[in-house]
Amino acid sequence: MPPVAVLPSRFVPAFASQALTWHISRTGDPLMTAPFAPWFRALICGELTLQLPFFFFACYAFARRRNWIRIPALIYGVHTATTMLPIFFELAASNKVPTQSARVQLFALYAPYALLPAACAAWMALSPQPFGAQRAPAKAQRNGRKRD
Repeated sequence: MPPVAVLPSRFVPAFASQALTWHISRTGDPLMTAPFAPWFRALICGELTLQLPFFFFACYAFARRRNWIRIPALIYGVHTATTMLPIFFELAASNKVPTQSARVQLFALYAPYALLPAACAAWMALSPQPFGAQRAPAKAQRNGRKRD
């Protein structure tokens, strides 16, 4: 749903607009209600240009258990968790959230977007080889080639 804040409406599928309308009606989420704050739009642009492409890169590395993902994943985790700070402060301070129950619901909804990247960053920071020591396949070892 966040891309709705920066993309022209013609690029937003109807189901996404409907899901956003439902979300706002249930929670009163001030972040997802137009007009969007410039700082929030900037975060979403960063998400679309940095975090989204990295997701596919990381999926490959995690699926293949590649240790070279350690530093990029550490940077990603710290960056993503840090971008959640202004969002949490906005939710805590906003007088646009209709009830305390809605505020708790919003914190619960947004919390995984901070906690999972922070956990990834901690794992990468504490693990010099997050997927363990890696051996080259037997054929590559015989030919003296290095595994990617």
